[in-house]
Amino acid sequence: MRRLVTTIIMFAIALSVAGCSGGEPNTMPDVVGKRLDIALSDVERAGFDDEVEVLGGGAFGVLDESNWTVCSQEPESGAEIAGVPRISVDRTCDTDDSMNPQATQKDEDTDEEQAATAPAKPKKKKRKPAAPVADTFVMPALVGMNLQEAQNALQDRGSFLLTET
Repeated sequence: MRRLVTTIIMFAIALSVAGCSGGEPNTMPDVVGKRLDIALSDVERAGFDDEVEVLGGGAFGVLDESNWTVCSQEPESGAEIAGVPRISVDRTCDTDDSMNPQATQKDEDTDEEQAATAPAKPKKKKRKPAAPVADTFVMPALVGMNLQEAQNALQDRGSFLLTET
């Protein structure tokens, strides 16, 4: 009897260890353009259960996840989630859709439908960096500036993922 119980326990341990091995790696879903609450849910459903790093959120941070839109993500859509995923958010994302063929196709499909029914809206002026975007830059002296001036100074140097304190 004792041998049977020991055998059953060893079998259960072997099954649990075998069930925990490897499997397919978790891949990052495409969350750009989605509300933050939906994006976080999509990342969780992709198999990543830890905390996702959210960049942005304004002066008070993210109080209501449904009020924020995902502007960029790391890793890219379809890539393996090796570390902590990063999602940058803003109220509205000023993106260049020419780099995103899916967004361009969606816009083309809806533009014709909306042209007949919607009045013309003024276009928002997109902020362009003054210098080419580089991987590194010399940090300007920002101490004593108000927040908007400091953000402008960093964005003029190509730094758009900012965390303010």
